[in-house]
Amino acid sequence: MKKRFFVLLGASALPFCSFAQWQPDTAVNNPVCTAQYKQISPQSASDGQGGIITCWQDNRNGDGLQGIIYAQRMSKDGVPKWDTNGIRISSNQNTAIRPKIISDGQGGAFISWIDYRFQNASGSNSAEADVFAQHLDSNGHFLWQQDGIAVDSNANSKAHIALALAPAGGLYLVWDEFISTLSSNGIYAQRVDSAGIKQWNPRISVGANPVYIYAYEPKIISDGRGGFLAAWYDNRSSHTDDIYVQRINSSGSRVWNSSDVRVCNTARDQYFPQMTTNGANGLIVTWQDDRANSGGFNPSFDIYAQSIDSSGVNQWSGTGIPVCIATQLQIHPTIVSDQNGGAFISWTDRRNGVGNEELFLQHLDQNGDTLLQANGILCTDNLGSNASSVFVEDFSLPSMIYDKDSGLTVAWCSEYGTSGMKILAQRINAAGTFQWDSLGKTVCSAPNSKLNVQLISSTAGEAICVWQDTRAYDTTSSNDNIYASIIPMVVTPSVVSTNMEPKPLVYPNPTSQYVHLNLLKEPTADAIHVFDSYGRLVRQFSHYNLKNPISLLGLPTGIYFFSIQAGTHSYRFSISKQ
Repeated sequence: MKKRFFVLLGASALPFCSFAQWQPDTAVNNPVCTAQYKQISPQSASDGQGGIITCWQDNRNGDGLQGIIYAQRMSKDGVPKWDTNGIRISSNQNTAIRPKIISDGQGGAFISWIDYRFQNASGSNSAEADVFAQHLDSNGHFLWQQDGIAVDSNANSKAHIALALAPAGGLYLVWDEFISTLSSNGIYAQRVDSAGIKQWNPRISVGANPVYIYAYEPKIISDGRGGFLAAWYDNRSSHTDDIYVQRINSSGSRVWNSSDVRVCNTARDQYFPQMTTNGANGLIVTWQDDRANSGGFNPSFDIYAQSIDSSGVNQWSGTGIPVCIATQLQIHPTIVSDQNGGAFISWTDRRNGVGNEELFLQHLDQNGDTLLQANGILCTDNLGSNASSVFVEDFSLPSMIYDKDSGLTVAWCSEYGTSGMKILAQRINAAGTFQWDSLGKTVCSAPNSKLNVQLISSTAGEAICVWQDTRAYDTTSSNDNIYASIIPMVVTPSVVSTNMEPKPLVYPNPTSQYVHLNLLKEPTADAIHVFDSYGRLVRQFSHYNLKNPISLLGLPTGIYFFSIQAGTHSYRFSISKQ
């Protein structure tokens, strides 16, 4: 009898796919910056070559409330490309906070931040906080002046910055700003060209921004026609907060209603808009909504959404469609386009009580119809979230990216025991089916807290995850560092081919439901035979499209052996079903 040979290898014995420098140990990961004291608020963007450029606020010179902005580029293989622990972007005066970053489309990045360098504690500008920016090429060279350009440096205090690319290699910057002389907080913008020269003099007001009105936290995206789309919330309507949007063209003119487009006109407050493109020069915006509050001081937030077309007209229900109206609180939504006119939206959910934060997800199509079950599907029931942050920014929000070929990838901080948090990830297809283990793939298992999770698309379905990490914390110093890890398309590769042909890639392994096969050069398998540990045939397939997963549903837990014939190649490997 001809004997079958199955080669079983532990994950640590195999090359980590093509990512030779990425550390596969989830308790180790790849350091982006481990300088002394605190590195916080990481923001990442693609370098256009499968790697990332990350910036952060750095307090290596002293653990104060402000710091210096640093940046690092890591290749698609996990190799740092610039100086150890990053290159300095802002001045060395410990005056910079809240960095933002966007790819420049040429392998480099634009970085902006809030800077207090011109503040005079004893003078009239004691509250001054300014907008600065820098442009880096792929080698980390400054393309604008040393320490960055002052995009806006009047005597007022700016807070939240948003970025979008402008034509001809330029940049749009939008921010909210408190003007004490007007008793208002407005939304303002500037366009900077490729040489770092400001194009609008004076800067423009994005919203109508009447006196005594408070507008906050703008978000912007390209409008697909050389300008940008903006969303924010303000209290101009009977002093309750509502969501507004506006389109600004490349000349800095407001295109839509001169009083802005009011996305939602219901009672009570609407906060924290998040936006993405609807694929037709318009946008989809989502927010947390208190319209269900019957009165009193206890909020009753739900998640709503609206699509606005290229003319500034609401496309769905006039007051937005309910994404989730479950009991208790739903807060802090995040959104990503499904590249087909709809969007995926996730949020922090307290339907099971404060202190029991859960992560839920919904998929909306271009008509605003929900494609998953009512009030969303549960991604995790142990979301690491700031339980008190109903009315302020949450730094434990999940991060999402979407690719039509590989699906939606979500990463989040997850509470576990007394030793801190893990970072977990999940891949979900358009039908809402988990592609990995139901608990998610572990990205980081090092001790202590994690914050500010960022997902950036890499190559061929892979993603790079970046986060703020306190594993080095001790009782004498508060050490926050920046770490990164690859999230491969293939989770836990553990097999090789017996005939030394290209190695088959199998994921997830272990699995509880399905396995996916990537035989590299083989789109179709002529024959697939699955045997249990006793050698009994339990599944077989002919002319199988390898884009489809193979179901192990109905089979008991144990080890299963696959024999695959694809053209002139044959493959043998094992899968553990749990």
